[in-house]
Amino acid sequence: MTGPYDRPPAPASEPTDTPAPMPERMPGENGTGPIIDPPVNPDLPGMPMPDPAENPDTPGLPTPGPTPMPAM
Repeated sequence: MTGPYDRPPAPASEPTDTPAPMPERMPGENGTGPIIDPPVNPDLPGMPMPDPAENPDTPGLPTPGPTPMPAM
């Protein structure tokens, strides 16, 4: 006795070796568009990097610069 799941599946009614269609594009979209660098600080997109303010309590001392990354 055979059940409905024992029979072989029906053959495909359409060809399966054709490539998938291209995804839809928005009107006026040509290609991938310009490549834009990501913002430096992801927490503040588009904001400038903060500059350390002058400290009036320490006149004449140099303004601290960025700390270099240690070598790995």
